[in-house]
Amino acid sequence: MRRAVPVAATGLPAYRFPGRVDHDFPGPRAGERRAVAIPSRPAQPQPSSSAAVSAPVGAERTPLIENLRRLLDLQKLDDELVTLEAEQKGVPAKRASIEERLAACEAKLVTSAEGLRAAETEQRRAESEVQDREAMLLKLEGQQHQVKSNAAYTALLSEIEQAKEAISEGETRVLEGMEGLEAARSLVAEAEREAAKTRTDLAGDEKALVAREKELETRIQELREQRGGIAAEIDAALLRRYEKVVARRRPGLVVVDREMCTGCRVDIPAQNFIEILRCERIVACGNCNRILVHEQRLASADPG
Repeated sequence: MRRAVPVAATGLPAYRFPGRVDHDFPGPRAGERRAVAIPSRPAQPQPSSSAAVSAPVGAERTPLIENLRRLLDLQKLDDELVTLEAEQKGVPAKRASIEERLAACEAKLVTSAEGLRAAETEQRRAESEVQDREAMLLKLEGQQHQVKSNAAYTALLSEIEQAKEAISEGETRVLEGMEGLEAARSLVAEAEREAAKTRTDLAGDEKALVAREKELETRIQELREQRGGIAAEIDAALLRRYEKVVARRRPGLVVVDREMCTGCRVDIPAQNFIEILRCERIVACGNCNRILVHEQRLASADPG
């Protein structure tokens, strides 16, 4: 769009306008006013409201594409760190599980041993009762020659019969007790074998857990050192933006697939997709706020 501006007579032979190709114009005659067209300021492009696009990052030192490549490498380290740190946090629970299994095994062994002791006590009591009944029977049988009347003799015979029945019942309990005793001994032997195997297995698990714990500590330390080195080479504003995103959701940086954010599966406006390909500005998904990159563009040697 052009607007007319009146020009006063100056007597100059020519006019030159900034921002345009210079042309010579004949100077106006005295008292003459001439309308001259000058270009208006071009409209400034407005960023899309559907995505957060920041100013160029690290333009003076490192191209944005290189910062994004480093950020992608850093994210890979972060992903491994998150996995390993979660495993490291789970080590105490695994150790507690080993201890619980061992305690359960020992408790089973104690229970079986208590059952054996109870069976042995019951067996001794049953045998003692039989011995007492047998002693009573002998005493009753010895009184047969001392009885003076038929009624007393009949009563004595009844007591002798009851003693014999008690002895028979006692002997039955002794036999049953012997079977129970054998079963209790078998349970104890089985519990001991199981306890021995469990102790061996758990000792191996504990040894493997200790080794894995050391591996995790070493690897996590290595990853943290590598991360620190890469983070130091990434533009600070870009790194802060990434860490702000990953504080809420992971991953913080995702590739686009056919003009779609692979983090939340929402379409990307065409203008933003062009910005991603240009790799001149940080472009974020308008829905999930993840930083968007184009995989083939990052693989390109062209810094943009």
